[in-house]
Amino acid sequence: MVSRLHEAFIAANVEAAHLKLIGQWEGAFAVANLIPSQEAPELSLASNRRVTSVHLTINARVGADPALIEKHGAETLQDLATALRLQVLDRHTQCFRPGQPIRMPALSTVIDV
Repeated sequence: MVSRLHEAFIAANVEAAHLKLIGQWEGAFAVANLIPSQEAPELSLASNRRVTSVHLTINARVGADPALIEKHGAETLQDLATALRLQVLDRHTQCFRPGQPIRMPALSTVIDV
C-alpha cells in the first residue's frame, strides 16, 4: 500500500515528506515507511504473522491539500482491497492541515533563575 500511495502522490505531482503505514491485530504489529519521496518504501518492522483482520493507520505528511491526500488514500485502499479480495469494514479518516508553529518565549522570561 505504501508503494501504491507513493505512486499516486508522484502522479499527482505532490511530495510525501513522510508516509508511514501501521498494521495491528491481536499482538501482530507491522510498519512500512517512506522517507523521503525519492527513496523506495521499506518494511521497517514485519509482523511475521498472518491475520484475518487488521487495524490500519496511515500517517502521511504530504505537501498537498488534505482533501487530495484523503482521496488518494481512499482510492488506494479500495483498489488494494479489491485486488486482494479484502473487505473494508469501517473506515475513519482524519485529514487536516497542521497549524503554524508557535514560538515560545525564552525560558528566562518565564522562570526566575
